[in-house]
Amino acid sequence: MDFARSKELPFASLVSAVGSVRDVEFTAYWRALIAYDRSPLQDQPAGGSAGIDGPGGNIAPNAEKQLAGQFYILGSKSNGDVVGGRLVEAEVFTTCEIVLAEYLVQA
Repeated sequence: MDFARSKELPFASLVSAVGSVRDVEFTAYWRALIAYDRSPLQDQPAGGSAGIDGPGGNIAPNAEKQLAGQFYILGSKSNGDVVGGRLVEAEVFTTCEIVLAEYLVQA
């Protein structure tokens, strides 16, 4: 979100992302916060990282006209398990290359 704010991107979509993350936290679709058990991630090689698969989401102003983002990802662990949902927080492990598409909206 810092990048979107610095470039003044009022509307954008997450087109793709490649990289790995760790200490991932998701929220369920019914808005109950779920912190997936992080201990299995910590038991994985490379510090418990997960590769990013199937990213999606958008950036748009909220009711207070501040930029807000909703991002959804799947994370594949080295043992083959896949977890995912609406992203709350994650730490970039190695790199994370993100492609955003800006929308020019006129009212």
